[in-house]
Amino acid sequence: MSGYQSVAQVQALTTDPTNAFVIVKATQGLAYVSSGWPTRRDAAGDKFVGAYHYCEPGHLALDEADHFLTTVGPDVPFMALDVEAAVTPDFVLSWLDQVKARTGRTPAVYTNWAWLPKLRTACTVEQWEGLVEYPLWLAEIAPVGKHSSVDPKPGSGKSWPVLVHQYAYTPDSTGAQVDRDWTGDLARLRGAS
Repeated sequence: MSGYQSVAQVQALTTDPTNAFVIVKATQGLAYVSSGWPTRRDAAGDKFVGAYHYCEPGHLALDEADHFLTTVGPDVPFMALDVEAAVTPDFVLSWLDQVKARTGRTPAVYTNWAWLPKLRTACTVEQWEGLVEYPLWLAEIAPVGKHSSVDPKPGSGKSWPVLVHQYAYTPDSTGAQVDRDWTGDLARLRGAS
């Protein structure tokens, strides 16, 4: 759920049995906190599984991780870094490592095919092999199962398994765009972090 979805839309989604879980945008950069973060989280009730942080270039990863964790706390079941900006592999790895060290949970990388190749190209083999140790939430409008993993970076033998493949957007009864179509294992998603 992003900030453009209302609390009423979140509540409507949680009453729909076809919706398995809700992941809410919590923070962005160093200072932005989604105005609806706590209310959307609370409105999701037992379908709430996680929160994500939208990263911005030009900041220190540790500062952005601190901003995220100060906002959401250490007990969110699923945490993710939304990579849709020109950030370095060092930034991504530092953010992930910091969140894991401070919470004991393994956060995921949330990205799409516009940014994934850029990140992969920018990685050294060592960075790539560190990155693929984290779950991948891949937003990709493509047939189910097209990518259950991302091929290894040249020079590495490690592919990147896809934990969640979000593959279509459909409007709900209120007109909100909902990522209804996904592949993955909900139990694994709840336990990924």
